[in-house]
Amino acid sequence: VCGILTEGCFSNKEIPDKIIIGIGVNIEKNFATKEIKDIATSLKRECEAKVDINLLAASIINHLEYNLLNIDNLSFIENYRKKSIITDKEITVIQNDEKFSATALRIEDDCSLTVLINGTERNINFGEISIKV
Repeated sequence: VCGILTEGCFSNKEIPDKIIIGIGVNIEKNFATKEIKDIATSLKRECEAKVDINLLAASIINHLEYNLLNIDNLSFIENYRKKSIITDKEITVIQNDEKFSATALRIEDDCSLTVLINGTERNINFGEISIKV
């Protein structure tokens, strides 16, 4: 139904100076690429109703603003963990030029992901992950 892309701009290696967030939502048609055409869908298809784009955009912005204003108190983290579909699943991780398989173990309080790779735990705080649903 949607895709989210974040990009961090770093002046040091630990904390980004800014984060750019892009959100794409399939409203009416499935514009999926051939790699995900069998699993991608649209809100119209899933809701079986016409979606008001303005209300959807306002809702996304309001939720994003609320969570950003409350990011320091981590009030969102438990709900984020409950809704995550990756915990205890096999995933593919891409970091820089490295690509590897891992098992997603848990989401940490700093929102990083702890994974298991060949019996060793590793903390992931940047990169790309994918999961077959």
